[in-house]
Amino acid sequence: MQTSTSWRSFRMAAWLGWVIESNWTDPFLFAVYSIVKPVSGAAILVIMYGIISQGNFDSAMFPYMYLGNAFYIYVGAVMTGVSWAVVDDREHYKTLKYMYIAPIHIPLYLLGRGVARFITGSIAVFITLLAGVLFLNVRINFAEVNWLLFFGTLIIGVVMLAMLGLLLAGFTLMTVRHEGFIGEATAGALYIFSGAIFPLNVLPEWLQPIGYFMPTTYWLE
Repeated sequence: MQTSTSWRSFRMAAWLGWVIESNWTDPFLFAVYSIVKPVSGAAILVIMYGIISQGNFDSAMFPYMYLGNAFYIYVGAVMTGVSWAVVDDREHYKTLKYMYIAPIHIPLYLLGRGVARFITGSIAVFITLLAGVLFLNVRINFAEVNWLLFFGTLIIGVVMLAMLGLLLAGFTLMTVRHEGFIGEATAGALYIFSGAIFPLNVLPEWLQPIGYFMPTTYWLE
């Protein structure tokens, strides 16, 4: 009975999350949005890099930055996707108190709500990488990729981000209303201190230990 309830909680939450993420417009416009959003985000970073480096796109720093930024999409998507469910259900739909008396497993429900963000995040990562290979000459030698290690690390990282999302969801649940910025603020802080777009040794020495303490630092490496 417990297994049935847990699976139903996760499955229905995943379906609900996808409906919420995708039903705000027609499928064509949603597809266009899914393409334009990650490409425009990457383009802003590329322009900033081009100005700072004076157009030196042959440096090894460029693919380091581009790939780090691409895979960092998962951090904001998964971690914020799980924690945002609390804000969404409490502030927008006003249903959170009813969820707690319903016969569902709340942690699995929150994880299920994050599945939709994981799917849209995966699409964004793929589009960002594809744009880099096709238009920005980001070289990825697929023959040399250890795919077993890659997918194993990806799964471990996504699970880690989902657990961090649950921690943020608990913190959001215990705070006052209108705490929707918590997930974005945490993702933004991790973006700076996890070495996603620049090595940690660029930071002042007294800030570097913060980066080495972050689990996302080792996952992105």
